[in-house]
Amino acid sequence: MLFEEKERKFLGPKSRSELEFDYLDRSGTQEAKKVREFLEKSLRNILKKKRKIFAHEYNPKEI
Repeated sequence: MLFEEKERKFLGPKSRSELEFDYLDRSGTQEAKKVREFLEKSLRNILKKKRKIFAHEYNPKEI
């Protein structure tokens, strides 16, 4: 999981010195929520594909 499950109330803009990740993690805007959901879903899909690749390539008989 990239982002914490928490209530986000901040609706203002990102500060100049703030990292994009930190802004997304604290922002309560709908746009930031959509980006967080997309990133979380993408990470889950990548991890799922890596598990499939590992399971496919792993053969205990070859050890």
